[in-house]
Amino acid sequence: MTGVVVEVGPGVTEELLGRRVLVDPALYGCDDENASPVGYLGSEADGGFAEYVAVDASHAHDVQDSPLSDEQLACLPVAFGTAIGMLERAHVQGGETVLVTGASGGVGLALVQLAAARGARVLAITSGSKGDAVLVNGAAQIFSRDSPDLLTEIAAAAPSGLDVVADIAGGPGLSAMMPLLRDDGRWVIAGAVAGPVIEFDLRRLYLHNVQLIGSSTSTSTPSGCPPPAAPPPRTRASTPRPTPPASRTPQRRPVRPPRSPRNTPRVPRALQ
Repeated sequence: MTGVVVEVGPGVTEELLGRRVLVDPALYGCDDENASPVGYLGSEADGGFAEYVAVDASHAHDVQDSPLSDEQLACLPVAFGTAIGMLERAHVQGGETVLVTGASGGVGLALVQLAAARGARVLAITSGSKGDAVLVNGAAQIFSRDSPDLLTEIAAAAPSGLDVVADIAGGPGLSAMMPLLRDDGRWVIAGAVAGPVIEFDLRRLYLHNVQLIGSSTSTSTPSGCPPPAAPPPRTRASTPRPTPPASRTPQRRPVRPPRSPRNTPRVPRALQ
């Protein structure tokens, strides 16, 4: 979301008045700088399509001098925020080989750019018609998702195995490509457009010490929020309990008779 500040609330500096700002749409669960979002403006909170919207001052970032258009800037928090959250959680380092699925989409192209900017060698799966754009944005090599030899081609490009897979597609490709990860590799996923339900051999994880990491959006650590405070001790109310009328006869709760021996379930000898 991008717009111009027309009014500020109490305690907020007026320096932003009339300035173009980019709004972070995330709603955070706490004030920690590494907190994970718990919702979004325009999803869990109204305002995504409003002409005017009130936001926290800390979420309004001055972009007055940016050469990018409002539309281009508005793509940054979601597409690039999701991508950087995936790379942070997977701890992508320079010199590593990273495979990006769905590389021609918004998040996928952001993954290509950001991973390449970290010094990683980026391999990208995309459609044939968009391959040139993915290469221009930092991919070292591209693969057509429709190729019948896709797995063989990726294996040849990473003979020592992939360090990281940044996956926004999900589906059966997860099970098929997991063996391409090296031991101790990381698979981070933030989408399921190819299918949310899959068959998966768990032995591929624990026998090869592979990490399967879920990531929904940007944060530099998985969780920065402190644990919730313990609830205060409960105290007995000081209001006296009302006394029932004298004419009211107390009612006794019926008592269930004890179960007869023949209805008592037998305990297996191994548990006695």
